[in-house]
Amino acid sequence: MAPVRIAVLTCDLPIPAVIREFGDYLEIYTVWLRNSLKAGLGDTVDPDSHFIVHGYDVRAMQYPDLNEYDGVIITGSSASAYDPLPWISKIVDFMSDCVQSHPRITIVGICFGHQIMARALGGSAVPNNDNWELGVYEVPLSKFGQEFFGVPTLNIQQVHRDHVPQLPPGSNIKLLGSTCLTPIQGFVLSRPDSSTQILTLQGHPEINSRIVQHIVDARGPNGSGVINASTSRTALEKATRLHDGVEIIGVKVLAILGVI
Repeated sequence: MAPVRIAVLTCDLPIPAVIREFGDYLEIYTVWLRNSLKAGLGDTVDPDSHFIVHGYDVRAMQYPDLNEYDGVIITGSSASAYDPLPWISKIVDFMSDCVQSHPRITIVGICFGHQIMARALGGSAVPNNDNWELGVYEVPLSKFGQEFFGVPTLNIQQVHRDHVPQLPPGSNIKLLGSTCLTPIQGFVLSRPDSSTQILTLQGHPEINSRIVQHIVDARGPNGSGVINASTSRTALEKATRLHDGVEIIGVKVLAILGVI
């Protein structure tokens, strides 16, 4: 079987400290997918025989030919999905067309990508009253979410203060789970045959505690000050908790992409 071809739409560069330790978003997502493949199939598996990943910098208006890909992953970003910027309007339109014109393509939206997909489907993304979710949060899953992931809750790294306030319109769009601060922690749009066309998550299954620590250092009281001292302390404590980014979420992402 030919490897699954995945286009990663990179929507930002990580902060310099993260780049130095882990690389850019394409590298971070590729490592996450490789680790998830090993979690699903074992350490001896050859990732290159299962999937191929190419990156596209959408801020520079780089986009894939969708006829050449089986899946699209949209990364996080320090930008807000509601910002009136040309590149953000472009990705919303591109993903809306992808949903309508290329229904065979499986789409995964992470954080900013989750919010972009909400907009592409006719919904919205808004500020969350300056409420940060930072570090690992337990997300109680809906009945659908429990069936989808096979667990009652997900523990997932979070780095956001924008959110999707309500599900986009459509009876085939199902809520995955909620927290007290973020009512829409993710959603799924299913095809008529019940396979998954779109999976979105407000959290970050691809990142680790060190990345969260770097972000808090850069944006907390000793950095830009965007994150206050109390939120920073809580985030650093939560960041080191165990999470399900690889063994549960990553494996499920590879499953819906057709990799495993």
